[in-house]
Amino acid sequence: MDFLKEFEMTMESSATLALATSVDNAPNVRIITFYYDNQNNNVVYFPTFKQSAKTVEISQNNKVAFTTIPDGKVGIVRVKNAMIQKSDLTVHDIKAGITKKYPGFEATVANAGSMMEVYEIHFNEAEVTVGYGNVGKLTL
Repeated sequence: MDFLKEFEMTMESSATLALATSVDNAPNVRIITFYYDNQNNNVVYFPTFKQSAKTVEISQNNKVAFTTIPDGKVGIVRVKNAMIQKSDLTVHDIKAGITKKYPGFEATVANAGSMMEVYEIHFNEAEVTVGYGNVGKLTL
């Protein structure tokens, strides 16, 4: 099985992922929309509101993990030991990529884009699950 191809298909078609953060041994998980550019296959971009609880947690601990939310059409990507940082991109830079998967994002940007910022999740390894027991690990 071509796990790189499955990874790219999953990242390009999944609309949301579960992002796990942790501060002072208190884990937290939230569902976020994201943008994945297959030209830069070890970075995920996501928008968030400035000074949200999420950004405060990230400033205290930039180590995160995530998994795509299964939709039954593609596999699942899981990443551990990732690093997160604020991006130089704006929500307008990633709007088309997110809107393609989550059309409601366009209205969010129109109404609240100035209150948002973009973060990047950088990772070197990903685990791809395609069906029961069919798991592959990728080094990107």
